[in-house]
Amino acid sequence: MRNFLLSCLLVFGIGTSAQVTLLEDNFDTVTTGTTGNWTGTNIGTLTNYPYNTFYVQSACSANLISVRTMQITGVTSATGVSCSYQNLAAANTGFAALIYRMVDTTSYSNLKLSYKWRCGGETDQDYGQLVYSTDKINWIPVSTKLQGQTATQTITDLALPAGAENAIIYIGWLFYSNATTATQPGLSIDDVKITGVAPTSCSGTPNTGTVSLSSYIGKSGTPITASALSLSAGGGISYQWQSSTDNGTTWSDVASATTSSSTITPTGSLGSSILYRLKTTCTTSMQSAFSNTVTYKLDYCSVTANANDNKFPVTSVKIGTLEKVSGADPGPTTPPQEYFLQDATNFTVTQADNITMDVKVFANTNRMGLTFLSIGIMMEILTIPMNPITQLLL
Repeated sequence: MRNFLLSCLLVFGIGTSAQVTLLEDNFDTVTTGTTGNWTGTNIGTLTNYPYNTFYVQSACSANLISVRTMQITGVTSATGVSCSYQNLAAANTGFAALIYRMVDTTSYSNLKLSYKWRCGGETDQDYGQLVYSTDKINWIPVSTKLQGQTATQTITDLALPAGAENAIIYIGWLFYSNATTATQPGLSIDDVKITGVAPTSCSGTPNTGTVSLSSYIGKSGTPITASALSLSAGGGISYQWQSSTDNGTTWSDVASATTSSSTITPTGSLGSSILYRLKTTCTTSMQSAFSNTVTYKLDYCSVTANANDNKFPVTSVKIGTLEKVSGADPGPTTPPQEYFLQDATNFTVTQADNITMDVKVFANTNRMGLTFLSIGIMMEILTIPMNPITQLLL
């Protein structure tokens, strides 16, 4: 009895990756004379009528595979079609017709395609071919020539190329003809099905990777990007960015920051700091892990032009040839950026240098002011190393 139970456990405990259906279409509900969810185009050199294209048809018994079949037909007028892919009474030239449809294979691998086909065609002159593309411009052949089979052929679980995995692709069929002799049927396609293997579901404790910020210092209310590398991904993995304003004692979820790369807007008072980290969870095992922490510092203030309070923002700082400008003159509702740290260049001022420092302050008529403290803040932000002589001169 014990051996029997153990055998059962082994049988039921060892599973295989299940194929998930990504596309399935037998055309039976598609309106005759249309392409349904597929796109048909003629890429040959024919004039408007007659020309050749793919349509779903319920007539033309020599072309049908089921009740309705996607088949290449000759179009003789705006409303008329021919069962033949050539109208020999007209001066046809060679052509190539294409039918295709988008398939989202993102996160899926081991793609399999099943379909049915039949195609007569003049030997080595008229034939079909299975193709796929990632840009609808370059079509990559998957099959050999589909030709010389007037009876229905069944293709089951044809492996698609690795280039079709984990992408937005377009799967389709081309039909080529030299327009000399029409041998029925032209290319007919039916019962199309594409499957893929879903991402393996996570287990145990996930890997949180290494996190970084697009900027580590700045102004309250300015968005930044928090991102992570080399972390767990795939089925069952979820992300949540968290922040702490008390040096990591308590943590709070950042609203809407639930991807490995998220936009975050730090807010706080001048001189304060915010810690950020990423929480990665495997929803299957219900286990979480936390990344390293990174610090964002709110190191300069936002000053709005206000004549009544004698507040006038600095809009430009120039020392020698180095100049940082905040932008256009501000108004009551459009304060300047005041971010003079970004892209600043470090240089040393010595006693022998003759350096002029210009600070521009926005002000209304006859109202502007500048304090020694303001200069000190700007000098600190610009991170200019100063010797005692320079400090004394300032």
